[in-house]
Amino acid sequence: MRELGGVDVNQIEVSRIDALLFDMGGVVVSVHPNRVFEHWSRASGIDTSIFVPKWSIERYYKEYETGKCTFRELACALEEQLGISMDLEDWRTGWNALVGKAIPDVFELVNRLAEVRPAYCYTNSNPEHESIWGSRLREELEVFREVFNSSTTGLRKPDAEAFVDVADRMNCPPKSVLFLDDNRLNVEGAKECGMQGAHVANRKSTVGILKWLLQAIA
Repeated sequence: MRELGGVDVNQIEVSRIDALLFDMGGVVVSVHPNRVFEHWSRASGIDTSIFVPKWSIERYYKEYETGKCTFRELACALEEQLGISMDLEDWRTGWNALVGKAIPDVFELVNRLAEVRPAYCYTNSNPEHESIWGSRLREELEVFREVFNSSTTGLRKPDAEAFVDVADRMNCPPKSVLFLDDNRLNVEGAKECGMQGAHVANRKSTVGILKWLLQAIA
């Protein structure tokens, strides 16, 4: 077994790869959940130690990421879940603090790979975050032939149905796609629909697997 950053590359059949599909947050773009909670703490006057343990991905979170509810509805649900109160703009400002910057060395490798295999991006996201990365990271994201947003497709990772849908939009059979994500459950969902998958837990493992792919595909 040969591992790169925890990824067993012997399990990847390079000859089958006709397209690459990347997760966004945590793989090609940095994310900062602590900034979200810190803003909400300042705005509500409640220490993060009180409400952060109550945080979980509940129904309204998933519905917002599939276009089934508004941000106001999400904020109301979070207010009840976390037990904190603030105006809608503070909920929004904190929520949008999640989105960070493009990860330079990862994007350098993605650009090189995109010269030999078409590259796409698939993110569980929402209109608020898209307004941030869609403008702030527009130039970097142009390397992808298309960025698929769950709030637009109406389907969310890790559901296998979501990956089948994205493969159809890519016009690629699932078996010809290699998917990379920092969430193991999402990788398992991709594999369930027939894609190959690589769980890249951090920047180091992402860079390692992309360097290996460049050599293996060339």
